[in-house]
Formats: sequence, C-alpha cells, structure tokens
Amino acid sequence: MDCDGEEKDRQMNYIKEGFWYGKKEPNLPFPKTSDDKKWMNKKIKFIRKLERIEDIIESSINIGKISSYKGFSKCRICKQKVGSREFEFKNWIWPEGFLHYIEKHNIKPTDDFIKFINHHSKIIDLLES
Repeated sequence: MDCDGEEKDRQMNYIKEGFWYGKKEPNLPFPKTSDDKKWMNKKIKFIRKLERIEDIIESSINIGKISSYKGFSKCRICKQKVGSREFEFKNWIWPEGFLHYIEKHNIKPTDDFIKFINHHSKIIDLLES
C-alpha cells in the first residue's frame, strides 16, 4: 500500500499490528502460526471483541477511522483476498484482513494488542449497559 508523505508521517505515530512481509514491505515479518494452548482457549472471545470494535468503527463517525486503498491485499499464507482497508482506533492501526489470519491461520496478536482490544471492549460494554 503506497502512502503519500503526509500519510506516512501520520502513521508513524501509531502502533501497527498485523502487517506482514510482502514485495513492498520486505522488512516486515512473515505471519507465524501460534501453538500457544492458552491462546487457543481465548481466541474465539478475542475475535468477537475485535469484530465488535471493527463494527463500531465502521458505524461511527466519532470513533476510529477507516482508510481504504485501491486493490485487495492477499493473505501471505493462503493467497485469499483479505481486504483493502485499515482500521485506526486510539493509537493503533491494523489491516482489515487481520481477523482472517487470527481465525484461519491461528496467528496470535501481540500481547499489547490483545490487552488493548480487551480493555476497550470492557469500556464499550460499560457505555452500552
């Protein structure tokens, strides 16, 4: 995904999660499947929380932001089309296809991203109750 200079400067202030090695991103890691047994037990709940936060970002003009790009990104593992957008929320950015990696390939997000999503999911629960 090509970004102009202003976009790159803005994104430098964010923590990026779920971006992988590719022709245009040769310094990024290749996704690795997790064999963490504790993660396997927590994965479904985490997926629901992340889906909920993404849904809220999509439906609100005041919470987060979605950036759209031309063309679709393909999964680095199975080559399935996984999206053309990025979600921004607070100080994090992650690609639309990150859920695919978590669900289909058992990719475990960083502990910091898991804590971030869990924390904000609790806040959303409180606001909606």
